[in-house]
Amino acid sequence: MKRIHLLFLILNLCFFNVHVQASLVAHWALDESFPSVVANESIGDFDGSLQGFSGNPWISSPIGGGLNFDGVNDHVAVGDVDSLENFNQVTLSAWINTEGFVSDRHGILVKEFAYKIDLEGSKVRFLVGRLWDNWSGDRMLSSGDISLNRWHHIAATFDGQYKKIYIDGQLDSTLFAPIVGDIGSSTNPILLGARQNSSGLGKFFKGSIDDAAIFDHALSQNEIQYIMTHGATAIPEPITCSLLALGACVVGRKRLR
Repeated sequence: MKRIHLLFLILNLCFFNVHVQASLVAHWALDESFPSVVANESIGDFDGSLQGFSGNPWISSPIGGGLNFDGVNDHVAVGDVDSLENFNQVTLSAWINTEGFVSDRHGILVKEFAYKIDLEGSKVRFLVGRLWDNWSGDRMLSSGDISLNRWHHIAATFDGQYKKIYIDGQLDSTLFAPIVGDIGSSTNPILLGARQNSSGLGKFFKGSIDDAAIFDHALSQNEIQYIMTHGATAIPEPITCSLLALGACVVGRKRLR
């Protein structure tokens, strides 16, 4: 009887109280140096090609290196990566230092008509979803503003029901915008510093970007604050409940003998 009670307790702790962390599925640290023309991606080998840059665009940032964009035609082209879409949840994050606001928008981390985080004036904008006409009906803007010529950490999460925007590790805004099923796919490329759709390439970002990342789950505020300080790769890989349960049960069984 004692063994059964212990087993039940272990399984309950595993399946109901263990937090399974999000998996980092793409990460552009942007820590290269001149004359590199490639933005290396450290998770799935989704390297980006520097397009439009002249001179030395590599700069320093709060957590290492970074890449400066001229707002005219500079961008990093990653391409259309099938494995980086059709998520049920997603988190986008990056460090940014904008050198100029525009009345329109400028892209930061974008896969047009799948997910994107960009700036609309001084506001952070987050869109996710499969619909062309209205991006699942909700164009989300931050309540707070991004300051000029200052580094900010921005992150946006979607857990299947709620969209959230974080600025410098603090929750800025929340929007209830459920999507049935996954967020869908798009044939448009993943871009840093711009966006591309049927109208062509545009919406170029003026300023610097660093540590751009995509996670396949909605990060918690604590996790966002952690990657803000330690970098996107600091989030551990997921731990499956089944393995935890198996290990705990083996330990519990040995102790009861």
